[in-house]
Amino acid sequence: MKKSKQREIEEFYKMPFEDIIKVFHIEKQISLKLMADECGISRQVIKNIAIRLKIKTRSLQDAAKLNPNKGTKHFAFGQRKETNERLRRISENMKIKNPSFSNNVRKKIAISMSKTFIKKPWPQETRFRIILLKHKVKFEMQKPVDRFVLDFYIKSLNLAVEIDSRSNWGAERSQKAKTRDEILLKEFGIKTLRINKNKLSDGLFIEDILFANNIIGKKKLVHS
Repeated sequence: MKKSKQREIEEFYKMPFEDIIKVFHIEKQISLKLMADECGISRQVIKNIAIRLKIKTRSLQDAAKLNPNKGTKHFAFGQRKETNERLRRISENMKIKNPSFSNNVRKKIAISMSKTFIKKPWPQETRFRIILLKHKVKFEMQKPVDRFVLDFYIKSLNLAVEIDSRSNWGAERSQKAKTRDEILLKEFGIKTLRINKNKLSDGLFIEDILFANNIIGKKKLVHS
């Protein structure tokens, strides 16, 4: 490690390197990443200098202890991104650069998930599949549509049927499901029917739902 980098950091903070780590990293709880961004040197350079000088820096475990309220504080910075404009910009930039948010990547992920899900369906999905087969309903199971995977897709009705358990959902998950349903309807014209997985054992209940949504023409369900 070139000492010129160490001097560059010391000149930026106007103090010896050991004091920089003590004051900013340990006492003020500023992460090495943020310090690196401030002085224009990579985090690894600062880390390597500390290792060479045998100066202890915070581990990820130490950072986690300092920030126990995960989700409310920006990772390892010890400051709230909600009230710090710089951290907010960094957080937003990370989201933009995250490849999993790319539409093409999300489509590929959906196709991959579809292949995995169809090999190992949930027991409730298998049960509903049997019900549809009894009624000779044409459907596709674990159908990838853009960045989503539909449990069941009935092409003749342009209808997605999702087997889930909303009774266990929190507000955030319920909102995500609602947003998903709205996107499917707006962008692809696909309506979504959600059936509580705990109701699949009630033959009359399922029969009424299928009939009400024109999935079956008349009640023929063989109850079990």
